[in-house]
Amino acid sequence: MKQKITMLLFNNFANDARVYKEGKALADAGYHVDLICVQEIGKAMLPRNELIQEGFQVTRIGGVQRMVLVLFILVALIALGLVTKMPFITALSGLALLLLAIPKVRRLLQMALLIAEMTCVARSRNPDFYHAPDLNTLPQAHIAAKCRLKQKPLIYDSHEVQTSREGYHGVIHGFIEAIYIKTVDFMIVENDTRAKYNEKIYGFLPGVLHNYPEQDATSTKVISLHEKLNLQKDEPILLYQGVINPSRGLEKLVAAAPLFNKGILVFIGNGRQKWNLRRWLLN
Repeated sequence: MKQKITMLLFNNFANDARVYKEGKALADAGYHVDLICVQEIGKAMLPRNELIQEGFQVTRIGGVQRMVLVLFILVALIALGLVTKMPFITALSGLALLLLAIPKVRRLLQMALLIAEMTCVARSRNPDFYHAPDLNTLPQAHIAAKCRLKQKPLIYDSHEVQTSREGYHGVIHGFIEAIYIKTVDFMIVENDTRAKYNEKIYGFLPGVLHNYPEQDATSTKVISLHEKLNLQKDEPILLYQGVINPSRGLEKLVAAAPLFNKGILVFIGNGRQKWNLRRWLLN
């Protein structure tokens, strides 16, 4: 019988290459992978259930219907309070409805609903292992794996340095990681440098699983960047390929480019910092 692994992912699994490669590798090795991810509001709707390949199944949770349900409940409570002449129910429900008009409050509620639903769905599974591929799913995976009569092994697969990750507060998220990391049965990081950093701050050396590209034997058309950019064939290229987001040192690359004795800096990718870098270069 195939061993089952339940993975928790806090995005819609539309282009998460690293988790795709992990799930595919596990399925190819004979495991049954059950990936629970989220349907992100504001992005294209994807199938709730999707079979990636034999042994690799995806379930998406959340979506706008959860917020619609919350709004319906609040309106119903306001009506109930008016009918039953219980003003405190009407007042509290009306206050909650007003608070939901504040975008930050609405986002926090959406996040809380997603976390709660992900935890419940994961807890309903009965796999051989639970796998959290980032800190933002480790608490949910911990509850699902450990808050049961027969506890399940929990694997923490930290793809980033959580104490200095973009959008994270180092002290807060470091504190959360320090608490939950004591409950995991095995930890994975992406390279030896991060493993040694983890050993320095937490006192143990995790396993290392490199994020290498898949080998593709199919023939593809070779595109010459030198030809595409009208460069001399002997012109060196410093290439950055990936997401163009803050906290990756990209502005330092741009600042250093004028100091090159020879060569050109090339970015391939997209992200939130792309247009800021373009404006900086044009100015």
